[in-house]
Amino acid sequence: MKICKFRTSNAQESFGVITEDNIIYKIDGDIFGEFQQTANTFDRKDVKLLPPCSPKQMYGPGLNFLDHLQMANEALGTNATTIEQPDPWFKSITSIIGEGENVVIPKDSPSGIQYEGECIAVIGKTTRRADENTAWDNIFGYTCGNDISERTWQRDDREFWRAKGSDTFAPIGPWIETSFNPREQNAMIVRVNGQEVQKAYTSDMFFNFGKLISFISQAITLSPGDMIWSGTSGHPENMSHGDIVEVEVENIGILTNKVVNELEKLMAYKFNHVHIKSQNPEEVANWYVEAFQFEILSSVFRDSGDQFVRCKTKDGVAINISGARTNEVLPELGSGVHLGIEHFGIEVDNMEKELTRLETLGASVLEGPNVNPATGMSIAFIGTPDGSRIEIMEIPSS
Repeated sequence: MKICKFRTSNAQESFGVITEDNIIYKIDGDIFGEFQQTANTFDRKDVKLLPPCSPKQMYGPGLNFLDHLQMANEALGTNATTIEQPDPWFKSITSIIGEGENVVIPKDSPSGIQYEGECIAVIGKTTRRADENTAWDNIFGYTCGNDISERTWQRDDREFWRAKGSDTFAPIGPWIETSFNPREQNAMIVRVNGQEVQKAYTSDMFFNFGKLISFISQAITLSPGDMIWSGTSGHPENMSHGDIVEVEVENIGILTNKVVNELEKLMAYKFNHVHIKSQNPEEVANWYVEAFQFEILSSVFRDSGDQFVRCKTKDGVAINISGARTNEVLPELGSGVHLGIEHFGIEVDNMEKELTRLETLGASVLEGPNVNPATGMSIAFIGTPDGSRIEIMEIPSS
């Protein structure tokens, strides 16, 4: 049985059982206790899949595949030749993201980030001092995970707190499979942009989940929802902005995420004005005065041939209303009917950096930037992904 957690379009979150044809049956009750499948259904494409549960703690196993030992020696500057016992480490809960969410490359990462495709055991019962055999009975199910890693931090820091615990470094999902058997030879495959880059088998774990859970539970109580990662194999490589990374665990499913650069901090900006296009600017301005107590600041005919009325709202927002420019014909909609918002203006501190940032977010530069030699003001117009038009203004400090 595949159990998922999902959010509907009206922001309601629920657990459900997802079928092979991607129909989700809502669950009532506690997935780690008593629950029942209801007749209330959702199509997978109409909901957002979330991380399948919320653990209180997660543990990586330390080195758990022999062919990963060489890579670890290189990353950590060690020369180990054998794996004598599990060496669990804590992975931050705040690093969890779900299916389809972005993995973010930290802007201060010295060497970039790497994938590690793994299988995850989800604890189903409170577990303390379990032996290797009974530990298996305390597993609720299994899911896919990507143990994102930053190797310079992993080598230089005393702990893995940021090397493996930074925000977005734990993609998990897309669901929990309760009938999975990791002791069988199930492939764990990583693909980057459709190309297979890593492959291992759950049956090759040096310490299987029974041994890992038993070892950890001798010292630490595990609770329902807690997660134990399998470890990985081979020599992972760096990922780049825009990459699509998939982790497939055979007989569970495929976890897909996009890799993106961390954006620079949003630059300081100030809302400057709204620009309305109208057939009769003065008449429209007078209507706003009566309707919303706008104040008319000025009314002029510009060199471009249009009437330009400057107003402001009661709370000081600038509203500019203009008519037809020379050689511009506006639709005949009747006197006093404005044609809607033509654009709105935003002031920024650095035009070049702001345009670069906005282009990263999918905007396109429509005009400019052009500098008015008299005032020194730089102006550009951008188009947003939804088709809106925004005037970007860099006004020199006085």
